[in-house]
Amino acid sequence: AGSPAVLLAWAALASAVAAFCVLQLSPTGLDPVRAAVSQWGLGPYAWGFRWFTLSLAVAGAALAVAVPPILVRRRGAALVLLALFALGRSFVGWVPMDAPGAPATATGVFHWTLGLISFISFIVLALMLGARSVLPGRSRAAGRALTALGLAGAVCVLEMVASTRVPALMNVFGIFERLDYLAMTVGLAVLAALASGARRRATP
Repeated sequence: AGSPAVLLAWAALASAVAAFCVLQLSPTGLDPVRAAVSQWGLGPYAWGFRWFTLSLAVAGAALAVAVPPILVRRRGAALVLLALFALGRSFVGWVPMDAPGAPATATGVFHWTLGLISFISFIVLALMLGARSVLPGRSRAAGRALTALGLAGAVCVLEMVASTRVPALMNVFGIFERLDYLAMTVGLAVLAALASGARRRATP
């Protein structure tokens, strides 16, 4: 059996996937290619957006407990990055983005800041854990997967940031943000699998 933290991480990830699917399949009227995920938080589906983001926050917090002990090194850095990821996801659902076309507000800027904290924390974490001699010796495939997911997340975040300066990129903002969430969710699942495997090997 896995540790409580690992089991909580798996449950939270399943909850996040369920929330995302419910939102994506609901009649929100939003174009998934163009519309930001955070636009779910502006209307009657704000409850679903909060369910989604809070589930990711719980997964990140649980992994902050489960993952550092299995690492060969960089344990403190992994703990900080996972904690930052969880912190950013915890509050973003209650700090709505500015509506498209509306003037910028302090609340909207704070929303972007929380988003970037989570996005960048995951990218740095994934690339750091993908480096040699950080994960346990039997985890080379997981390391390569994390590196690929971190790079994919970086590309997505660069597109999202660039879209604030290049209006044409807004036409595909939604798909890049959804791909970034996919990379983060899969990356967290890889970490949960690593923690689960380490727990099994440590059990007599």
